[in-house]
Amino acid sequence: MLVSEYNTWLEEKIVALNAELSGAHIIFCDVYRAIMEFVNNPQNYGVKDVHNRVGPVERNS
Repeated sequence: MLVSEYNTWLEEKIVALNAELSGAHIIFCDVYRAIMEFVNNPQNYGVKDVHNRVGPVERNS
């Protein structure tokens, strides 16, 4: 998957930058992986119904 490949590349670059730049402390956060974990396993996070909305949805014309 394109996002996963990019994130792997980015994390490697950040590790290299931290080694290269003294005093730097750059942090990588893989938000995509966290969101996909929630989307693929909603029951692990207390979500029981992923097919029905909670309340009315208002739409502006």
